Amino acid sequence: MIVTKKETVASLALLVLAGLFLYLGFTQERPQWAEIAKSPQATAAKTTTRVTAPAAGTKAAPAQTSAPQGTSAPKLPTPAQNPLEGPAANKRKEKSGEEFFVEYRLERDRVRSREIEMLREVIDNPNSSPQVRNEAQQRLIRLSEYMEQEMQLEALLQAKGYPEAAVFIQPSTVNVIVRAPQLKDEDVNRIGELVARTTGRRQEQVVIMPWP
Repeated sequence: MIVTKKETVASLALLVLAGLFLYLGFTQERPQWAEIAKSPQATAAKTTTRVTAPAAGTKAAPAQTSAPQGTSAPKLPTPAQNPLEGPAANKRKEKSGEEFFVEYRLERDRVRSREIEMLREVIDNPNSSPQVRNEAQQRLIRLSEYMEQEMQLEALLQAKGYPEAAVFIQPSTVNVIVRAPQLKDEDVNRIGELVARTTGRRQEQVVIMPWP
């Protein structure tokens, strides 16, 4: 019985010592593991604080927008100018015969094409107001009518015996040039009535000019 008790005591002592060593070893290593486990969280917390928390007494920067600043609304272009007006008109007036009429029509088509292009830019521009866009669309329709009437009148005038004719219709005026050294009163009346009937304009709005 005595031997058994000693062995029991010795065994208990060994168990206590082993438990003590394990306890001391665990407590010594624990701070290192705790620091490693806590380190990523602490780093993330610090990073988040630096990004989201503004400094005391400062205001947050305004949000950036993608819309352009200072963009002005587009304006309607001025109506196309008569080819007999403007800086290059004097050189054009020096020409005669078929050469003059060919160049006159080319210049008319050029200024018309430019006006149509500018009107389409106004229509397609997102900054255009509904009123401006609607007016630009109406002008495009009128220009299409003008161009059709010009071709029709030139064909009719040639059919009536005038070898060359050029017509340029503007909002308040219809310019008609026919190839002739001069025009009699009956020619002027006949051309004026034809133009007024085709365009719906009053005779006083029709300007008729002979061209040699």
